[in-house]
Amino acid sequence: MTGNRWGLRLLIFLLLLATPLASAHAVTNIFLYDESVAADVDLNAYLADGTVKQPNGKGFFKYVDKTPAPAEYPTIAVSEQSFEQLGASNAEIDGVWFINHGNFYVPNKKALILWVVRIPDASLRMPAEFQQDLTISMWVDWNQDDKWKPGERMIHHSFNLADRFPATDDEIVVSYLTSFQVPDVTEIMTSSAKYGNSGKDIRHLWVRAVVAYDDDDMSPDGAQLFGEYEDYRVSYYVQNKFIGDGGSR
Repeated sequence: MTGNRWGLRLLIFLLLLATPLASAHAVTNIFLYDESVAADVDLNAYLADGTVKQPNGKGFFKYVDKTPAPAEYPTIAVSEQSFEQLGASNAEIDGVWFINHGNFYVPNKKALILWVVRIPDASLRMPAEFQQDLTISMWVDWNQDDKWKPGERMIHHSFNLADRFPATDDEIVVSYLTSFQVPDVTEIMTSSAKYGNSGKDIRHLWVRAVVAYDDDDMSPDGAQLFGEYEDYRVSYYVQNKFIGDGGSR
């Protein structure tokens, strides 16, 4: 991030503090999707208003835990959180939806992920701010070693909003629907503990989602100037085979 761009954003931040709230709040919604999801959802419904449902019209059952990862995991220091955000608020974990997670992920199945990226105070932002890309990334701690490594990044995508500015609406909200293939990681998991009363071997895995601006080397730890990160806990179904505990089932 160059010094000039940082100075521009600092000026805008000060203007935002001094600008009274308008009585009407106008929002520009942008619905984007990766081609990998085209056959899995009703695209007409999604492009109309962001609704994600199956081609047959049925909804998806989705549930994950929205909570910061345990203290063993690294954190990210974000210098300025008043700009690009995940979800409606940078104080809430609300920017990523695990559309077809259900009770757990199954190896070798497709995971549908909906990202919601918010650009607040869009009408006060300058086109020069958006010459670089917004980038989203997601990591999953598949082997449960309390860290996210480069090989565990399942999603990495950039999009440019320069043609949307100058903007007239108060905020821009970008929805981006994408997917990744759930790997079969049974043999690399470090824990062999059982969870729940279903009789199935279900593991809980921590996920980190990050949005950053103009940050080619974004990572799941360290520091970044702008953006936000959120943590989620998903579940994973371990298949009936060797899991690294010296035995098989």
